[in-house]
Amino acid sequence: MSNAVGPARPDPQKVVDSYFHQQATYWEGIYNGSGVMELVHQLRLQVVLKFAGHKQPLRAARVLDAGCGAGLATAALAKAGGLVYAVDSIPEMIELTRKAVVKQQVQPRVRCLRGNVQSLPFADHSFDLVIAAGVLPWVPAPQAALIELCRVLKPGGRIVLTTDNRWGLCWIADPLTNPALKPLKDFAIKALTRSLKMTPRARVRMTSIRECGRMLGACGLKIVAQSTVGFGPFSFFKREVLPPNAGLRLHRRLQRMADQGYPVLRWAGAQYVVMAEKAGAAASRIPRPAGDALSTARSACGA
Repeated sequence: MSNAVGPARPDPQKVVDSYFHQQATYWEGIYNGSGVMELVHQLRLQVVLKFAGHKQPLRAARVLDAGCGAGLATAALAKAGGLVYAVDSIPEMIELTRKAVVKQQVQPRVRCLRGNVQSLPFADHSFDLVIAAGVLPWVPAPQAALIELCRVLKPGGRIVLTTDNRWGLCWIADPLTNPALKPLKDFAIKALTRSLKMTPRARVRMTSIRECGRMLGACGLKIVAQSTVGFGPFSFFKREVLPPNAGLRLHRRLQRMADQGYPVLRWAGAQYVVMAEKAGAAASRIPRPAGDALSTARSACGA
């Protein structure tokens, strides 16, 4: 009997970290570009920030930006008055966040920490607001990550997160991303990876809106606002089928209809943005900072 052991399976989180290490500048540029993909991510950020300021001002709020990425949300939240803790596992992303914070001149209100959203270095009930934009689609265990994010959220606090909407119209249109064909695609990818000894690639995890709702409910979170954004770029076998200007016009038209509440289209955007409130005490008033509250942030980004 052979005792040979096959090659160890790579750590999924290391595969994802390697991808973002190599693509950090791409994710910075996506918020400055003018294509459909870029516009979708810019719109997603706008909705995240709109939800973050929903009903309650951010003045003196303790905010966690988990998976801070290029740092645009961190800088905007700090500019709105929040004391923001920006966490990312990728050093390049932390550096981009520092640059964004310096550019907006909000260094005293931001602290940057390298860390993993699945094991956060904070005590229970530390934050009034938690932001997790573009995080859950990339972690190996989304439910476990959400539990950890909920752990550090105060009772009555809010969380704003995004997922890649499994039933987004642009995903359905392409055979390579159509959710109905996912089992066949996954089987083919595993077979090819093993037979050709290919290096595993980081792959985004699609989540249905209903599934996301179940995950939130399991954590004692109640949805209070939600939206889908992004209609494009439309592709066929990953090749865009519309010229750039036509793709932009189609996205804008479908997005307007979705925002107006058109049936089906309302929930057919590529990105799902949701705000939920943690069960417990009623949403408490955000306290004014104590005299030395900001002195705790003297090790802030760029300081």
